[in-house]
Amino acid sequence: MAWAGNYLDPCLADGASGRCTCRIGDTFEALRLWVEHCDARNAALIHAATALAENAAVARKLAGWARQRGDHRLTTRLAEEAATEDGHFDQIAAMLEVLEDGAEG
Repeated sequence: MAWAGNYLDPCLADGASGRCTCRIGDTFEALRLWVEHCDARNAALIHAATALAENAAVARKLAGWARQRGDHRLTTRLAEEAATEDGHFDQIAAMLEVLEDGAEG
């Protein structure tokens, strides 16, 4: 799925009032809307990182079972999957770290 840079235009801002009206007509304070969007983004990233870490852990556990059964092809495949999930987790963790550092600075 490709995400267009203009995927979501959350508000039509009125620069004078600092308020936004969304596509269905609700009005929000622009700064509050931005904070809520940032919170939702952070929650989604944390959820994704958790899912990736759990997937990697399950793949490693299954790889251990496959190794005990002597299934080398499945062991290799599951170990590769765990490594891939670990790599994706690291990417998201780095994103969260940058976001956290930006919030502090």
